[in-house]
Amino acid sequence: MASPAISSSAFLPFFLLFFSLFLFLSSADETENAAELVSREFFPMDGDLAWVVQVSDLHLSAYHPERAEELAGLLGSAIRVIRPDLLLVTGDITDAKNSKRTSTRQDELEWIQYRNAMDTLVKQSGLERRRIFDIRGNHDKYGVPYVGSALDFFSIYSVSSQFKRLGTIQSVSLVGDDQRYIFLGIDDTMRIGVRGPSNLFGHPTGNRIRAVEAELQHSDNNSGVLFTKVVFGHFPMSFTASAEKGERYEPVFARHSVSAYICGHLHSKFGKQLWRLHTSEVLSHVNKPKTVEQFWEWELGDWKEFRFIRILAIDRGDVSFMDIKLSSTNEPPSDFKTAILVTYPMDSRSMSRVKDHTQQVRNDINALVFSVQPILNVTANILDSSRDFKMVEEIPLQPATDSSKGKPLYHAKWNAENYISASATRYWLHLLVIDSQGKQTASILRPFSVEGKTAKFSPSWLAFLVFDLQWEEVFHVLQWSNISFLILLLCFPKIVNLLMERNSSYQKWAVSVSISSSIVQRKFVFRLFWFLIEGSRVKTLCFSAERSAACFYSSKNTKCSDIQMHFDTGNYRTFIQSYNCTTRSFGCKICAGWLRKALLFASAVIACLHFKLVSGMMEAYGAAPVALSPAVSWVPPLLLAAAIIYSTNEESRSVETMREATKPEEYSDYSCYDEKMGVKGHCHSSSRRSSRAGTAGSARTRKK
Repeated sequence: MASPAISSSAFLPFFLLFFSLFLFLSSADETENAAELVSREFFPMDGDLAWVVQVSDLHLSAYHPERAEELAGLLGSAIRVIRPDLLLVTGDITDAKNSKRTSTRQDELEWIQYRNAMDTLVKQSGLERRRIFDIRGNHDKYGVPYVGSALDFFSIYSVSSQFKRLGTIQSVSLVGDDQRYIFLGIDDTMRIGVRGPSNLFGHPTGNRIRAVEAELQHSDNNSGVLFTKVVFGHFPMSFTASAEKGERYEPVFARHSVSAYICGHLHSKFGKQLWRLHTSEVLSHVNKPKTVEQFWEWELGDWKEFRFIRILAIDRGDVSFMDIKLSSTNEPPSDFKTAILVTYPMDSRSMSRVKDHTQQVRNDINALVFSVQPILNVTANILDSSRDFKMVEEIPLQPATDSSKGKPLYHAKWNAENYISASATRYWLHLLVIDSQGKQTASILRPFSVEGKTAKFSPSWLAFLVFDLQWEEVFHVLQWSNISFLILLLCFPKIVNLLMERNSSYQKWAVSVSISSSIVQRKFVFRLFWFLIEGSRVKTLCFSAERSAACFYSSKNTKCSDIQMHFDTGNYRTFIQSYNCTTRSFGCKICAGWLRKALLFASAVIACLHFKLVSGMMEAYGAAPVALSPAVSWVPPLLLAAAIIYSTNEESRSVETMREATKPEEYSDYSCYDEKMGVKGHCHSSSRRSSRAGTAGSARTRKK
């Protein structure tokens, strides 16, 4: 027997499936094997003290031009006073959203604003353009299909692009007398720039993590130079996914003694003190036990709403920072408020780390004072919290003599051995500064530990939620919890129905409640469960129960006991016949009308909301991708239409089934039965004749 011919169209789905799988595997292999580009820069520094300025989440927008104007004005004036070694811009340079903030897309005008603002900043501040390093954030990758595409405006207008620093890793080295400070920038944005809100996490690759480790390892191999390493990026560790094989940055940073990781992304609305001390056990050598290594993570508030900047200093390997909120443009640029950054001793709540046993306690106090006016006096006050914050020592600070002219470093010697304590918060430091105009400025009162002990820091619940939780792991829990809840919600009524389907006592109770209890007296929970359970039962019984309830409430002549008696004896047919004697049209209006109309109205509202979401997606992605996606745009309306048609057909069949079940045998035509029951209609003559003939035949048979 010859086999049937197979049409060529049958192979099309299999061909598309294997072709898509081939493209996916090819792209995954290409991503895994792609080399990570690393750019390297070296700058000299005076002495062994350096400080940089960080700004993040600019969100320059065509609809908010004041952000770019203040970036050039406020930040330019501040940098002219601070005079940092580097300026780090850690992502989300542009907003990339429309005026209603309902869609995401790259806007070239916003990138032109950024380029012009940075040009003005360089002129006003005197900062060398090459010392500005900017990296991408997730907003800078919205809708960018690949690096180098026509929508990749970062590669055209950013400062890094002007110096061909377009790799995913930027290594910057500040070389001093005895120290070398490395700032390592990482771009962990998605390779294919999905639009928001899906583009929210950092996505490093295995090759990128290994390239970062190679850069850090290179400094470890130079044993003759002391290195301090700071990594900057856009995404916090809590919003950074693992690589393909589960690799992460945290053990790499701990293994190579990274001092701090600075980032942005979360904005100040989640908290202005998003700090976290990461601790990892590291195996340095095979024959040696594991050691505990730590590094700090500090998130900076946004420029978009709050105009935050950060000054980060490295003083002989000790890293400290302070965050400043710049004033508005209504105040003159020369009115820059005096800022005091104590570089040593460090704040034990957010900067201290356990010192190595080879490190000695430093017998000095250092502070950077940034001010428009000349400084006349700087005094350090040491307070003892165990004695009600009584002052135990007052130390005057003098300008550092070994620094170049104009460097805002103030220094003093002290006996640090006097402040060794078992508590990290016993001794507190407070600085007072007086400028040439007699204005006094005080630093923030903060605890310190000369031994490097860390005080307990208790973040708010919101800060803990967004900064301490690993959202990569929480995401899977939330995803499967939602799926399980939906499955349970959909299956629960059917499960209960299957368990109670053959329970006659339950059926009598359900029908009894449906016809004898007042709707007003029923509680909401009972209504919900009764509707879910009874709604999935035999449609004929449910429909008759529903109509019988309307019959009971509309007819004052029918007694509940009579109706209940019919159900108790199982005489459903007699009960339904008695129901047909009541006002039939009223029951249809109540039970078959308002309930289904309410459900239809709710479905229509859901459909309208769906179309609103679809229109928003079409505005963001274009009409073609959404229109060609049946699961997104067409399935809900089609399901709604199918539900309406199905429910209408089921109702018609239920009515016919009920009438067929309740029609007496002597009526062969529904119209005759309806006329007999008091419903308008006309009996056909053939029906009457056949009925009379049948009756006469039966009578003759009995006579015989």
